[in-house]
Amino acid sequence: MDTTIRLFLYIILINIAYMIYSLCRKGFKEQFGYIWELVAFLTVLILMMKRGWSDGYVLSIGFIGIILIVIIPIIIQRHIEILMAEGLFSDLVFYTKLKSALAWSDLNAHLKDIAVCAEEYSGDVSVLETKIREMLGQGEAYDKLTRVFLGFLHFNNRNFDGLIRDLKIPDKPFSAHSFDELMYLVRAYLETTRYDEAIEAQFALEAQLASGPEEEINYKYGNCIVNRMIFFSFLGWVKEFNELISEYPDDFFGLPPSLVNFWKGVCLFNGGNFDEGEKLMFSVIKTSSEIDENDPWLPFMRDRLRGLKDNRVFFGDKVLPQLNILYEKYANDLKKTIESAQIENTKIKANNLVTNIIMLVTTVVSFYVMFNKNIGDVSDLLYVGANSSFLVKNGEYFRLFTYQFIHIGYMHLLMNMYAIKYFAPTVETVAGWPLMLSIYMISGITGGILAALNGQKLSAGASGAVLGLLGAVIIYEIFKTNNISKIENRTGLATLLFILVANIVFGFCESNIDNWAHLGGFGSGCVMALLSLP
Repeated sequence: MDTTIRLFLYIILINIAYMIYSLCRKGFKEQFGYIWELVAFLTVLILMMKRGWSDGYVLSIGFIGIILIVIIPIIIQRHIEILMAEGLFSDLVFYTKLKSALAWSDLNAHLKDIAVCAEEYSGDVSVLETKIREMLGQGEAYDKLTRVFLGFLHFNNRNFDGLIRDLKIPDKPFSAHSFDELMYLVRAYLETTRYDEAIEAQFALEAQLASGPEEEINYKYGNCIVNRMIFFSFLGWVKEFNELISEYPDDFFGLPPSLVNFWKGVCLFNGGNFDEGEKLMFSVIKTSSEIDENDPWLPFMRDRLRGLKDNRVFFGDKVLPQLNILYEKYANDLKKTIESAQIENTKIKANNLVTNIIMLVTTVVSFYVMFNKNIGDVSDLLYVGANSSFLVKNGEYFRLFTYQFIHIGYMHLLMNMYAIKYFAPTVETVAGWPLMLSIYMISGITGGILAALNGQKLSAGASGAVLGLLGAVIIYEIFKTNNISKIENRTGLATLLFILVANIVFGFCESNIDNWAHLGGFGSGCVMALLSLP
């Protein structure tokens, strides 16, 4: 068996399994078709492996399948989002049809129906809005997608009253709206000078910044910061605007520097510095037009500057005093809300000193064995301390400790060292190094005992100890122990559960995996973590 090919097969299985888990979290009913498709594909690959098909052939099938039903739909979805953001609704049909054909789900079919409708009625915006609105009422997941599309449609047509009408559900608090809906609502309220509601929606948006699955946090963070910048600009909160953009001097989440400077000019104007704001906006427009007259932002910037200049007197007499009142009323509370969210999202650097020592000792011992002994020879492995049911039952209990530091091949060692690096720092940070070391060693010993009791002829490696760390991390994640969510680069609960399932699958597929050691180590880690919670 080619270990490298087998490893790639497991990577493919892991990716498919994680996709299934992610889709179940998003909505089992709406994603049922796609989940069934992935489960069927995963089952076929596992059965092919179990029935002795060539690893190379199975890998080829798996690679082609994961490209077709996982990677291409993800790429298509990103392209769909770009087309929607640019208002190119008539170009959506091909991509939504392709996605729904590759990734079967009712939600993808619903998106395809929206795209077909957008193409059919692209020449009449009012009719298109009516037809899209008729698609509401099919369930919250579908309505959320429909409302977001309506938001795109209204926003691109500058129909902010229509946007508010379709996205703001009566009697539904802002906190109950989705993150995407709130982004559009904040902008629509600002554009229609409904500043009190814009502020309320912005507070709700900030409150959602750290909620939801881990994989959505980065998306939310970048969009929230950009939305916050525009919010400050409309309200003329110059100090807050300058502090915000100074935190990101090199790259403001992909926005062109010219556009950020233009919004700064808008902020100065709305803050009462009319001349300085106009001067900056004019300078940005002039420079951008000289560089590229086809800059897509130029029409927007010119219209915005013209509107502000034409209404300068009215703005100064009527609007600016109200903005000053709102600043006094809300600026401090919003600052506290933002700071609270930042504190909530502050990351703790993981401790890894003892983790690194464990890895170093294990690597040195394993390399010594691989260089000086024949790891393919059972007698050599037993000589250096591998686990053996027969010898342990005859009193050689030291093997329950020594077998953890011996690995049969470089790939075996690499995978276990990677797993230790993945789990151990979190346990070391949450529980402290003495308890982490105890969980690691006792889980390895417990796994060794269970393997010996169940007649495992020979076993080696740190897998039992690693599974103990996995069990401990899962328990700590479930109980949110000691600010575990703040640990930098930690593995989230979803990924941990996926890894657990993957280990079960591997144990089912591979006859040479010591499943009893895995089971014993995992159980021991869970028990010790539970006992340590108080």
